[in-house]
Amino acid sequence: MLPARQKLTRGHHAAVGYKELPAIIKRLRAAAGVSARAVEFAALTAARSSEVRGAVWPEIDLDAALWTVPAAKMKAARDHEVPLSERAVTILRATQQQSTSDLVFEGGRHGRPISDTAMTKALRAAGAGDATLHGLRSSFRDWAGDRPITRAM
Repeated sequence: MLPARQKLTRGHHAAVGYKELPAIIKRLRAAAGVSARAVEFAALTAARSSEVRGAVWPEIDLDAALWTVPAAKMKAARDHEVPLSERAVTILRATQQQSTSDLVFEGGRHGRPISDTAMTKALRAAGAGDATLHGLRSSFRDWAGDRPITRAM
């Protein structure tokens, strides 16, 4: 059901093995701070870090558990609907209570998104070694590629 993997000309981003990811997520959950929540949210949604960093509250529908990333923010230049897991909604509800702007994951300065560096530090502090934020997408792709195909009846 997934498209064939494409050959990359620039190489792969270092990824966390998907079997190791639950331990990383557990350590992220134990960590305080916006950066740990942003990384966990990125892992749960398989979103690019730029999409997570630029997420704003008007894109989020907590009641429908849906994040609609507008076309202008997407590499494919079309709206992208991301269904949100229960944990992702929990993260968003907690983050919303502390929000001081439209940004979901605000950095240390008002009205500025969290930095890639802060997110990378949180990922590494959780034991991800040299894995990159983009590598979390690879972890998801590897997991999805190893799952048996099931068809709904």
